[in-house]
Amino acid sequence: MKQTESPLSRVKILSQRTYGKSAYILTLDYSPDFIPGQMVALSDSADTPPRLYSIASPPGNSGLEILYTVTPEGELTPRLSQMGPGDTLFVSRPRGEFLPGTSPDGGKSVANHGGIRRVWIANGTGVAPFLSAWRAGYHSGAMLIHGARWIEDFYGSEYVTSTAGGLDEPDKFPYIACLSKPDNRNSAEPGLMPFIFPGRLTSWIEETGAVHLPKDAGYYLCGSEQMIIQVRQLLYRLGIPYSSVISEIYF
Repeated sequence: MKQTESPLSRVKILSQRTYGKSAYILTLDYSPDFIPGQMVALSDSADTPPRLYSIASPPGNSGLEILYTVTPEGELTPRLSQMGPGDTLFVSRPRGEFLPGTSPDGGKSVANHGGIRRVWIANGTGVAPFLSAWRAGYHSGAMLIHGARWIEDFYGSEYVTSTAGGLDEPDKFPYIACLSKPDNRNSAEPGLMPFIFPGRLTSWIEETGAVHLPKDAGYYLCGSEQMIIQVRQLLYRLGIPYSSVISEIYF
């Protein structure tokens, strides 16, 4: 993500593993206080401009987790993916105001339309801040809509589906996995199947948003710039004001 000039501290990598088709989970020996949705700046050198990454782990976790994919011509991720336990990185204090555990109106909105107060919409690794919030217990009154090309890339889906309320009532839609390559459904975990929509998340919004998306909820978008632009336009057409939508581009 974009650069920042925050002071950096040197920390060690505890672990790194592949996740899904092309993502990585990086765990740092670093446990600062933060609010789910915040990010840190990372660099592999004190002389290299850092990049911003949302935190995927909850506060109090034994290690700070970063979910990312490699950008072939990226300034950090090609080298980052080759690092392992004991290697060091430079990391900033958490920062940011993208806080999906709250509402754009400061928490004044009331739960309605099935108890939904917040709608979290992400594609790819943009789901990271929402996983942090969900794992921290902020998913009550929240709906998570996640778009991915492959079943394996619904990061955190096992945890989400095992902890979401109303799993025996699919019409409540606590979690929607929008699979843009629906031929991959056969490899899905049985618990995920009721929540798979065969198509892009923008198609889900177009087809069902008028029924399932409340106009007075707070909306948080995180992912590619193209997705954010398209979703904001779709939400506006549904009568959801721009002031109720907060977004963050995740590279």
